[in-house]
Amino acid sequence: MAANKKDIELRSEKVRNIVGQVPPVLLRTGITTIAVVIVVALVLAYLIPYPEYRDVRIHLSANPGVLAIQASRPGILLSTHKARVTKGDEICMIGSGSSKEAFKSDITGTVFYNFREGEFIQKGEIAGAIVPDSIGSVYSIIHLPESEMNGLKEGLIVEATVEHSVIPGIVSRIYPIPEINGGSKDPRCKLELLFHPNPLLSEQQASSALLPNKMYPCRILISKQSLLKKIFKF
Repeated sequence: MAANKKDIELRSEKVRNIVGQVPPVLLRTGITTIAVVIVVALVLAYLIPYPEYRDVRIHLSANPGVLAIQASRPGILLSTHKARVTKGDEICMIGSGSSKEAFKSDITGTVFYNFREGEFIQKGEIAGAIVPDSIGSVYSIIHLPESEMNGLKEGLIVEATVEHSVIPGIVSRIYPIPEINGGSKDPRCKLELLFHPNPLLSEQQASSALLPNKMYPCRILISKQSLLKKIFKF
């Protein structure tokens, strides 16, 4: 350290001035570059949206609804060969001893069986379902705790992933009175999500998606503010 100091002191005053001086052009260029980078970063942070989502699990329902075939008694399931039925057609039968009970369809649509022909079915089990050919709308009803309702409002965009496809929709209604469900003492708010699956889903995808008890991931777009607004909250 002392040697270096001695070497500097041995130089002339002119040399010392040149060594210690920052070139003005380089200094101005450096400051300008830094300023441009900061401005560009701020502009991008203001323009680029930072979406915030609320993830939920949903069951899809249709209007008119899917017709579930529920066994009214135990027995052997028979005549499960029909893939399509019209209103009034026989769907299947349940045989118990010497008696048989026939099930007829109230709608025209595609039949999905939950049991094979000849299998035993218990009372109350779902033997199959009929998805109507003409579907006016697809919707979902969900319940969320009041603590998770922050930022939720009618009209927000929703996206459900169904059979490897994304179907868009909106929060069509938020019911004003919280409900108590499932024995829980925590009030839960009821929301209706309305979807527009056609023509984004094929007929087969739409049919299978509406079967009873199928659950799908869905996300609600809470906010699409820019990153800058998110950080500084203005």
